[in-house]
Amino acid sequence: MKLTRRQTLKGLGVTGTIGLAGCGDNRDVNDSATSNPQETASAEYDSVRAAFVYHDAVGDFGWQWAHDRGRRTIDNAFDWLETEIYDNVSAKGSKTRFAQIAERGFDIIFGTSFDYTGPMYEVASQYPDVAFENCSGYKQRENMGRYFGRMYEPRYLAGMAAGLLTEADEIGYVAAFPISEVIRGINAFAVGASSVNEDVTVRVRYTDTWNDADIESQTAELLIAEGVDV
Repeated sequence: MKLTRRQTLKGLGVTGTIGLAGCGDNRDVNDSATSNPQETASAEYDSVRAAFVYHDAVGDFGWQWAHDRGRRTIDNAFDWLETEIYDNVSAKGSKTRFAQIAERGFDIIFGTSFDYTGPMYEVASQYPDVAFENCSGYKQRENMGRYFGRMYEPRYLAGMAAGLLTEADEIGYVAAFPISEVIRGINAFAVGASSVNEDVTVRVRYTDTWNDADIESQTAELLIAEGVDV
């Protein structure tokens, strides 16, 4: 039986497959994918079109780069999957952009910023036959999910390293926004630091921006002035 794209998404769990692709595998994007039976059955299904929306340019490192590495990995792995990217989409204009992308016939749309949560939630209600996934956030619908990596684990390890390095027992942490995903990372970092140094104190300062080198540098300098040595 020939399945529709919507049935394909539900049956194969494409949402989970794509959402996890950028989070855990260190192989090169050109490596052959996996022994997943989805590959064997893929010829029986219609193609699935997936759009990835980034708040910045992809570049060659960092947040967007990691997401796009995952996209390229699955794009190479599955013949039935077609992907496109839309970069430099600000949160302010993302509601209109998500609607435009949905109108172009995509089966699934991925947003890769916490700031997309509200706009995507609104647009998802207008396009019930399109699947939406947002990285982070706290809102869900029947056709909108959310995904996130276990980033608290490397934060814990970074905390251990900082706890071993500090001689002043004062560690600084430059954080973006006081939201759940950031606070979870701070807590993991602090627990990791205290696991190797029970006298350590972690001083947190928020920048209220995801990416601003000047503000981040100024915040780090303020923490150094307060006596932190890591």
